[in-house]
Amino acid sequence: LLNCVPVGDDNVLFIDGACKCYQYWQYGVLAYALCCIVPFCMVLVLGPGLIKEDYIGLPQFFIACLIPLPFVIYWFILRVCCKKRGARTKDFKLTPEAEAVVKALQGPFKDIEGKYLSPECWAGVLIGRRLVLVLLYTFVNNTLIRILGMLFASFLMLLHHVHVEPY
Repeated sequence: LLNCVPVGDDNVLFIDGACKCYQYWQYGVLAYALCCIVPFCMVLVLGPGLIKEDYIGLPQFFIACLIPLPFVIYWFILRVCCKKRGARTKDFKLTPEAEAVVKALQGPFKDIEGKYLSPECWAGVLIGRRLVLVLLYTFVNNTLIRILGMLFASFLMLLHHVHVEPY
């Protein structure tokens, strides 16, 4: 719905060459993508760590899955304030429901403390990686530039999580 190609003097949709690009409805699709789809990855990255540390509850996490942008902004502020204050004491026990949600999202992956966001949920990281690749594939029309961009993005994503242990 947003992939436009130049045809003559106009930009038209790749799927329907008769439909000109950047009409009013396309701005709505773009706003939805920027406010809901992109921040959803960050909800999955930040949410389970905040649930484990008892900063948020399950209702807030589930509402954030539906309306991600305001919660991601709030959670970034919360995470920055938490890092400044230091680690929270773990004198609480997760409810069985919260434990099931965290286990479903993080269960198959190893717990790794992130450099910036504290505990990262790998399910969100993997979805974010796929989103970057899909965006490159969708919006870059030149095949050579698209493949090089996807290779470069994959290489950067690989470097981000390579941990080399000193001898």
